[in-house]
Formats: sequence, C-alpha cells, structure tokens
Amino acid sequence: MEQINDITTKKHLELSIPTAQWIWLSPEQYPEFQLTEQRIFWPKKYKDCVAEFQKNISFSQIPKKITLYVSGDSVFRLWLNETFIGQGPVSAGGDFLIKQDEALPWYYANMYELQPDTRESQFRAEVCLQPQEMTHITGGHGGFYLAGIAEFADGTTELFGTDATWQVRVDKRFPAPYVYDGTVESEEWQCATLTGAIHTLYTTSNSTLDDKIIWSSNNEQSIASISMLSNKICPKNNKPYKMYVAPIPNLCYEKVFPQHSGQQKISLHTGECVKIEFDRIYSAHIALHCDKPCHVQVVCYETDGLCVSKEEITLLGTEEYRSLYMKSISLLEISLIEAEGEVYIEPFLYFSHYPVETEGELHTSDKELDLLYDVCKWTLKICRQTLHLDSPKHQELLACSGDYYIESMMTAFTFGDMRLAALDIRRTAQWLEYNHGRMFHTTYSLIWVQWLEFVFQFTGETDLLEDCHKALINLFDCFKHYMGEKGVLENPLDYMFVDWVVLEGYSMHHPPKCLGQTVLNAFYYKALSDAALIARRMEWQEATEWQERANALRQAFHICFYDAEKQMYLDGLGDPVEEKENQPANAPIKHYSRYANTLAALYNICPPQETKRLVQLVVDEQNGLPPVQPYFMHFILQAVCKADLAKEYGFALFEKWKLLVRECAKGLQEGWIAPEPSYSFDHSHAWGGTPAYHIPFLLTGFQMIEPGFQKIALSPQLFELEYADVSFPTPYGMLRCVQRKGEVPQIMVPEGVCVEFI
Repeated sequence: MEQINDITTKKHLELSIPTAQWIWLSPEQYPEFQLTEQRIFWPKKYKDCVAEFQKNISFSQIPKKITLYVSGDSVFRLWLNETFIGQGPVSAGGDFLIKQDEALPWYYANMYELQPDTRESQFRAEVCLQPQEMTHITGGHGGFYLAGIAEFADGTTELFGTDATWQVRVDKRFPAPYVYDGTVESEEWQCATLTGAIHTLYTTSNSTLDDKIIWSSNNEQSIASISMLSNKICPKNNKPYKMYVAPIPNLCYEKVFPQHSGQQKISLHTGECVKIEFDRIYSAHIALHCDKPCHVQVVCYETDGLCVSKEEITLLGTEEYRSLYMKSISLLEISLIEAEGEVYIEPFLYFSHYPVETEGELHTSDKELDLLYDVCKWTLKICRQTLHLDSPKHQELLACSGDYYIESMMTAFTFGDMRLAALDIRRTAQWLEYNHGRMFHTTYSLIWVQWLEFVFQFTGETDLLEDCHKALINLFDCFKHYMGEKGVLENPLDYMFVDWVVLEGYSMHHPPKCLGQTVLNAFYYKALSDAALIARRMEWQEATEWQERANALRQAFHICFYDAEKQMYLDGLGDPVEEKENQPANAPIKHYSRYANTLAALYNICPPQETKRLVQLVVDEQNGLPPVQPYFMHFILQAVCKADLAKEYGFALFEKWKLLVRECAKGLQEGWIAPEPSYSFDHSHAWGGTPAYHIPFLLTGFQMIEPGFQKIALSPQLFELEYADVSFPTPYGMLRCVQRKGEVPQIMVPEGVCVEFI
C-alpha cells in the first residue's frame, strides 16, 4: 500500500467531502473519560485514557485511491490493514494566552491519500484523550473523526466515515501517560457514541449535566483556501469552532538505528542497564522489539545528562512497541526491570519530521563552516513538525513567532518548501483575529509582520496577504492603545521578548520599560513600515495611515531614545511604572546595549549617515556592551549586511557558532550564555540557526527583485574562502553557485528564473 504525500489545496477543494460524525466512548459507561484539558500546563482535572477504534469496510472493488480526512482529541494514530498510516492531528497552534476551559475557534485534520491493494480495509485508530505536549490543543472533549472517499478505476466512488457502526473500547494497555502494559487483556468492543447527538455530558462537578451538542458536520469552505470539514461546539462554553484540512503534507517517520552496530540488538538480564547512542539528536518516537516477555524502563536523553522523558514498558515479546510521544533524543538508557533469563532487545527510533523533497548544500574550503551549516540545517529539520517548533524538547506554540520567522528564512535557503511557514503565518493570523491583536510575546506579535512579508517574497502568494488583512488591522488597533504623549509606545502590557539573557538583574525575557521600550518601538516601526508596503501592494485603504504612523514614530523614536552624548540609543526611559504581570516595576536607570542600536540601524530608524557607525559599534567586542544570544545575532548579522560590512565582520561572527558545534555537533545549542546558573541549554533549538540562512545568502549575494523568484539578483563573493559551492532550492529547481579564488563564478540558475548580476 503506497501513501501519497503530494497534497495541494486545489485537490482538497475538488473533492466532495463525505459526511462523517465525531465519535467517542459512551458517556454513560465512561463518564470519567469524556472531557479534556485544552492545554497541558493547566491544572489537571480530568483523567487520562487511550481509546481504540476499529471498522472493517469491504469495497465493491479494489480502490484506485482512498482519500482520508482524520482528526482526534488530543492525539490519534491510524493504521490501515495493520500498516501504520500516520499520527496527528496537525496542531491548531495558538498562543500562551489561551484561557483555561476555552477552545480555539479552529481545528485541523490530516489528509492521507493511499493506494490499497485489496477490497478489504481494516481501519484501526488509537486516540489519546489528554494533551501531553504544548502543541496538543484540544476541543475540550474526546473524539475521533475519519471521513473517506474510495475512488475506483471505472470512475465511481464510495464514501464512508466514522459513525455509530464503528467499534470502540478503552485501551487499558495505556494505564497512564508514558506507561504501557501489553499483558493487560483488552476490553470487549462496543458501538461508538455519536458525540454530535449527545445532549447530556458528564462534568467534573458530578452534579451538573451540560445540555449541549459537542460536534456536528457540514461542508462549508473557509477563507485561506483551506477546505473546512466540520463545525464543533465546545462543550465547556458552547462556542462554535471549525475544523480545516491542513494544507501541508503529512509527517514522515523514518526508522533510525543506534550509532554503533553492536547496539542494534542488545542482551540484558534483570537489573542490568545499557546506554544506546545515536549519531544525531532526533525528533523521534522510541520503539522496541524483544524476544520474550519483559518489563523495561527507557529513559530518553537529548544529550548525556539532559533527560527528557521516562517510559515504563511491559511487552509480551511478540509486538513492536511504538511510543505515542515525540521527544528530542540522541541517547537511550534501557533498564531491564523484570524478565525470565536473558532478553534480546532491539531498540530504534521513528524519526518524525516534515518531508524533505529538496535540500540545499554547502561545500567550502572551511570545513568547520560546512559543519556549522549542516548542524543548523539539521536542527531546523528536527524542528519542522506540523508547525515550526522552537525545539522538539520544548515544543512551544506559535506564540514564539520570533523563532519561526528565523526558521522560515533558514527554510528558504535549505529545504525550500514554504507551505509550513505559510500555514504558521495563517494560524498566527487566526489567533490575532481571535484575541483582538494581542499575543503573549508583544515583540513577537510585531515580528509576525516582517515574517509575513518575507514568506510572501519567497512564494509570491497574494492570497496569504489577503488572509492576514484583518489580523493586521487588529494588531495595529491593539497597539494604538499603547501609545504615549511622546509619540512612542509607553503603555504596553509588557515588553516581551528581547533576548534570553539577564541584564541589571532583570531577565530580558520580560524586561522593565527601561530595558525593553526601545526594542519594542523599533519592532513596531518595522511592522508599520512593512504593513504599509503590503497595503500599497494590495491597494488597501490602510496604506496611508500605517505609513504616516511609521513616519511619526521614526521621528519620536530618535528624540526619545537617542543619547547625543553617548552617541547611542538607550534601551528605554526610566520614568516610574508600577509592576504588571510579565513587566517588572520600572527602574530609574539609563542602559545601553546592542539590542536598541542594532535595530535602529537595521530598520532605517537612525539617520542614514549613522547606520555604519552604529553597526560597527554593535559588533565591536571591546565596547563594554553586554553580549547577546544566538537568537538576536540574527538581527546583528542582518544589520551587518545592510551596512555593507559583511566583508569586514560577516564571516568573523560565525566563529561564535563554531564554538558551539565543536562542543556538540549532534544539534545546535540554544545559547552561549546561561540566563540562570542552573539552566541547561537544549541542543535542538533552531532559533539560533541563522548561519543556515546567512552563509548562502552572503556567498551568493542573493536579492529577491520580484516575489516568487520571478526575478532575482546575484552578487557572488568568496570573502576569505578559497572556494565555495553553495546550492539552494527555488520553486523552479536548484540554484547553484560555484566559486574558486581567481576564477569567474559558475552560476547555474533554473529555467524560469530571471536573474540579474550585480
């Protein structure tokens, strides 16, 4: 049976979606397994369980193709004829400001296209009720949804989907998260309950019954050219929300075996323990085979000493165990708790990642530079799941859009497929509409605008801009209320996020006004400027207003924050401000850093004649300004390029990343400076991977002249290298630039791309 991963929005809209019902366990028999938390980090009120579903379908003939739309709360795994199909659903995204007991107004389903080789189809699914990771966003009630279309060679079709004829039971092999006991006997199958027909639901009060429909189906279509499958009603607040087919391909799952051949099949006796090492850090699900019944504990490590999870596993000795949970793994510690005699165990991983069709490459005379590029690219790969992740260890949401902006720029020069970035932007826009322009990280809400403009430049997709129009209006309406009498932002709810460091005793994750105000205003100016550019391109009426607001802010910015004596921009004003949530009380200090001065130069806020001087100041290691983390170095490198100082400073700055790679080349370390003495950096954080963008960008001198690669400009440079061979994907094929010292560069541009040489 072959799975087809080439999914396009157009295909979604051409298919007539069959009617299907959300189904679940009977509320009368299982009142304790009905409701879910919407998020993992809220106080736990509901019980965990895994529900198992099955249905045997006999088609009139062997299908040419089966198309499935599948979703579940909170996590589903699907098999067809005992072949694993996939895990989902695609994350709804969202923000840390999601309120407890409130469902997001949107939801996503995975689409699968399969080619079976028999008329008989046995569908089986496991659905984990409670969220176990930050990216698991639920609707508040357990449920499973599958709608299918079987297409035959004679042009006929048969529709099918989840309904009351499906069978369901509690899978008691999963008594708790991270615990599996294969020796537990299964319950009897029962008919599933149609959740859309339920009017009495068990609640935690034990005395109150809700009289609400949970989920119902329709065949409307949404904006953003994403097909909508169904409406839902949240059982906790009776608000409707919609489920869409996610316009991205399904994740790939590759088997990965231990680094050393002697570890691919190990023998243990009761009480023994062994560590299994892999060549890299993987975003993966652990898996085990064993030759006899045994009880083992598997501890997952990202790096030696950095534990990320523990699983208790009891196996019959005949099955393959495959964990429900994706973790960041390079090391497994396997302990045999109990067994009779010697046990042979085969440990491996199912490596989970967004599919890669093309991949950029870098080969230069500097092998450490090549390795740095590869480590950054690899770290990006393990962070690309059903949304961009800050890391597979943390698995934070789209609230961290500063991370995903950088990751999207890296993607453009490594893997090239921008569909995930476009969906992330749309999901962020959905949140900004839903929450009236407010995001948890205030600066990140503004970075979202330049992220939008960047992805548009690389895709040329005007629908993306149109779909974000209302979110832009909401965002800037929200920021209107933060303006003060001086013409700059003075009254925001917070100044998050600047960088993951501590200055003057304050975390720059949530700094006081005196340390975060200038940075927030700089990002606001950039957001207004980019939004005005977008609005002019799209002929929106807001273009003039947004440009005028940007112009006024630029003037006020220089007046308020420039210190003529120091010839620098300070980080914020020291006037009294009371403590707020995520904003400490202000301190009467004047502080100077790389942050404010970098952004003033990068975004054309400072006078033009000051740009180069400020950038030189920022990159000077002897100026006494506090250091920054790899995240913010992205903006410093951008400023270096803007000031035409890449030859002097660009490649020298990469030396800082080489230090990280020398220490660990399995994945990219999160930072250079521990923000707290006890803090342990992860090694799977793509927010610092900007060399994967900047190295090919600098070596080719790439410029996008017309969006979507309709016209580009190149200006190859070798800098201090002896040779460089760099390639990166475009929608028309790979672009390659080969340079050798003293020779004319060889540039291979795919047909369909118009190029100018500067």
